[in-house]
Amino acid sequence: MRNLICGGDVWVEQHARPLSQAVTLIGPQPRGAVREISLAVRPYIQQMKKEGAKAVLVGFSGGADSTALTVATLDAGMRAGLHVHTLTVDHGVRAESSAEAERVCAQARQLGAYAHICHINMAQEGGPEAAARQGRRAALIDYAARIHEQEGGSCVPIFLGHTLDDQAETVILRLARGSGTGSLRAMDACRYGKDGVWVRPFLGVRREIIREAVKTLGIPWVEDPSNFPDGPWKTRDGSPLRRAAVRADVLPLLNRALGQDVTQALARTAANAADDDDALTQWAWHEYRNALREVRHIGQEDFEHMPHISHMSDLQHDAHSHSGNCERPALTPHNFSTQPLESAPETHMPEWDKSGDPSPNTDQPECDCAVQEISDKTYATGLNLSKNNTYILSVSAVKNLPYAVLARVVRLFLLEGGARAGQLSSTHIRQAVDLVKQWHGQGPLHLPGVVIDRYGKGKKAYLKCGESPVNDLCHASRHGNVAR
Repeated sequence: MRNLICGGDVWVEQHARPLSQAVTLIGPQPRGAVREISLAVRPYIQQMKKEGAKAVLVGFSGGADSTALTVATLDAGMRAGLHVHTLTVDHGVRAESSAEAERVCAQARQLGAYAHICHINMAQEGGPEAAARQGRRAALIDYAARIHEQEGGSCVPIFLGHTLDDQAETVILRLARGSGTGSLRAMDACRYGKDGVWVRPFLGVRREIIREAVKTLGIPWVEDPSNFPDGPWKTRDGSPLRRAAVRADVLPLLNRALGQDVTQALARTAANAADDDDALTQWAWHEYRNALREVRHIGQEDFEHMPHISHMSDLQHDAHSHSGNCERPALTPHNFSTQPLESAPETHMPEWDKSGDPSPNTDQPECDCAVQEISDKTYATGLNLSKNNTYILSVSAVKNLPYAVLARVVRLFLLEGGARAGQLSSTHIRQAVDLVKQWHGQGPLHLPGVVIDRYGKGKKAYLKCGESPVNDLCHASRHGNVAR
């Protein structure tokens, strides 16, 4: 087995012998806080092993949370016969960050991990929190792919150290933006997406328990100054980073004002929102399939003016295939897969352990849309009418749905047409829904990645959605009709 250490874009191979220090530290019968972190990780290691993984990757910053996660994952992973890799990302924003990353990497190797370092240059656009998160996420995805190529197996799941306290902070941040259930569900304990498998075993564990465990184990950790309001990073207006401010000021104030610890309650809100969002998404899938079936009743003459669509037989064939041959299992927390259909067969669905799941998901692009998460919770299903990826949806089949369900149906329709999930906002979704509910001749709408318009009348009315060519966007921008 070789250990791959990355410095910039250059990979250096060196032989490494994993040590068993983590297994020794945890021991066969851990107690107290150490037992809690061990029990939190073991079910996910067992699940990944069951699903065919041969290695896991832990995001290891050197902080208390990721240190506890690394030790517990090494212990459980080694016992299960999995190789445990760690990745330490150096953002390069502090003079001492490179040396600090080297020390953290050395600590991971001492514990027994195959340790990696990645030095990144953060994007200049956006705030520092978002840029750092996106950089870490991209590095983790890249390293998981490289490790998977080397070691094989079904996948290389990425383990992250977010805690129940992080979940509560995320709920507050999203409440402040007026988010709906799709966003208030915050982070999932286990999320299967097109960009990999993301596991957060500590979402049901308090931060204080994790710190107690690390102290008991006698392992030093690094305090990230950006986690404090007076840290080196600020927002554009010079105020503290939002999450740091929530952690230091908002949550303590809520606790004092309400006379209780609200962290657990906020985590329950996330869990309840996740349950509601799953139910609404399942309902939306059912209605979406019905809408695809309804397309068969729209006549050939209604499509003659649409480019590249000339044969009703093709339409009927596609609609029939969707109505008869693409039944999918109910989307419940126990079989929810966010992978595309072709790469996520029904026999390989994840089993969510919601005991600690009070998805994304602070590592994911966020929007104010009530259906933000559906971008990762869909299979490729749409009714593709032509070689240029044009999709249609029956208006009459969906127009009487409640808004929460209709918005999910429309967003699913847009995503299948080629919309860029991370850029779709609640405003975009509402404008598209208005083509169904409040249509008075408006359109076409130029949304991120797609153009959507309404055609036909009465029961033969339908929406058409297709990828937006660059020249169409430029034309729309010049004429001021790009949806903002």
